[in-house]
Amino acid sequence: MDIAMSEARYALDAGEVPVGCCILDKNSNLIAKASNNTNRSGNATEHCEMIVLRRILASKIDASKCVLYVTCEPCIMCVSALQECGIGKVVYGCPNPRFGGCGSVLTVHKGYGRFPPLQVEPGVMAKEAVEMLQEFYSTGNPRAPENKRKRPLKL
Repeated sequence: MDIAMSEARYALDAGEVPVGCCILDKNSNLIAKASNNTNRSGNATEHCEMIVLRRILASKIDASKCVLYVTCEPCIMCVSALQECGIGKVVYGCPNPRFGGCGSVLTVHKGYGRFPPLQVEPGVMAKEAVEMLQEFYSTGNPRAPENKRKRPLKL
């Protein structure tokens, strides 16, 4: 999770929503790491999870033997992509009460017959993840619409 936190810090310093992640293989070797890139790219799908999934798919590594560490609960889109790619487990920091796909909003991670359930472990370094998000949102996301730019962060 330290690698994911470092990626989140990088995102924060770059003016991005501070979410970072990494994928480790069954021997705990780093396969890929990334931070959110939605503001810089102008692409709302450039979540860190989507970036590392593209990298792992290009590497031909067995995703079912890998663990994704991410600082914030993956959104509904990302959970679906993680399941589609067959990631073995997701360890995340804080909940995502607006878009979370591992139980905060929807329970996409349960699979519901289309995919096997995604194993999740919540709450790892949650306090640190929340603090970074609060730091970012205290000034507001510069790419957010004006009426949504500076609202209280509820986690």
